[in-house]
Amino acid sequence: MFGLPAVTTAVLIGIPLFWVLYTIGFLVVSRNWAREDADTDAPGGPSAPAGPGTPAGPAGATGGDVR
Repeated sequence: MFGLPAVTTAVLIGIPLFWVLYTIGFLVVSRNWAREDADTDAPGGPSAPAGPGTPAGPAGATGGDVR
């Protein structure tokens, strides 16, 4: 290409090509991250820990006063 050695041509084409493919791959993998974050950040979401003060169910389900 333009009289450049083959290695230089491969580097000039290969690095940008790799970068574009890497970026496309990242965008495909991360396209649902915002939705997953919204699900896990919601109260009672799948990753919400049940701490010692967290009732197991509705307030009446424990048979006592939950404070």
